[in-house]
Amino acid sequence: PQFSVNVSNKDKFTRYSIAVDDKLIDKHVGDVAKRYGKVSEGDTATENDMLQGEFLELDKENGIQHTSTISLEFVEDSKVKKQLIGLKVGDKINLDPKKVSKGDADMAAMLNIKKDQLKDVSKQLQFTVSKILKMEPAAINQELFDKLFGEGKIKSEKEFRSKVAEEITKMLNGESDRKLKKDIVEKLIEKLKLSLPDEFLKRWLKAASKEPITDEQVEADYNNYAQGLRWQLIENKIIKENDLKVSHEELMNHTKGLLREQFAMYGQLEQNDEQLTELANKVLQNQEEAQKINDQLYDQKVMNLFTDKFTIKDKTVSYDEFVKLATGKTSKFNIFNKLKF
Repeated sequence: PQFSVNVSNKDKFTRYSIAVDDKLIDKHVGDVAKRYGKVSEGDTATENDMLQGEFLELDKENGIQHTSTISLEFVEDSKVKKQLIGLKVGDKINLDPKKVSKGDADMAAMLNIKKDQLKDVSKQLQFTVSKILKMEPAAINQELFDKLFGEGKIKSEKEFRSKVAEEITKMLNGESDRKLKKDIVEKLIEKLKLSLPDEFLKRWLKAASKEPITDEQVEADYNNYAQGLRWQLIENKIIKENDLKVSHEELMNHTKGLLREQFAMYGQLEQNDEQLTELANKVLQNQEEAQKINDQLYDQKVMNLFTDKFTIKDKTVSYDEFVKLATGKTSKFNIFNKLKF
């Protein structure tokens, strides 16, 4: 379609900054203590234990039979959680696997199957408890600080909490940016109302698919595909109309920055620039990786243009408020697995 994108201060958006309070810091400190704690076995399940046991699909010949774990802490269905608390080794219970997992990927891993096989899984599986695992959190002390950051780098609980707050702030700023981008993308798609050759695209999707797909599958996925295509057209137009370019130097520096972050995650904080340059060149020789990094930089440039041109108001909200704004839900939304430690 023929169109133009006017990026001006007439369009108004809100960037939600998330307040990092003691509740968030306490949550992450607790998670770190659990991760570095000791595991022991118990007799009776309590609300923060893990149940190890075997899932068995009884109503099918050669059905699922796999040993896995259920973390009671993350079971959101209160009725199911109540049924699990109090179980003992050897107890059997019928469970809907969806209600003890955190989405399709987690459920597939838990049952040792592929995601596309989930649709065929029975609604109820038998689960037999073989072990009840209890986590004894690690003490918040110098030994833990040294494990996380290197010997003597952090010397008190106050310094540790300050470092935790810094990491949470950095990560939450990324979530704020993603929310802002989502709002801008949706507004521009709605504003421009680009029409697409829907019937042709549906035929093309079916013909180009590596795996055989039905018309019903195409219909179910088409709206997401069409919105993605509309945004791709809009973004490319913005890049062209505003003469945005990514230089080789920018590509190299960004790749080196990504490598530094990776090394820092493994405690290797200082890297020789010559070695980083050599590694970055190797990464960029991979066409797929180079394209991914190139796209990241163009995405940053487009977002920088938006923040320069649009009217963006900052508003500070609590973590819970942000979750509701971002997802429309009040259920658990665990950010802490994205943190570096």
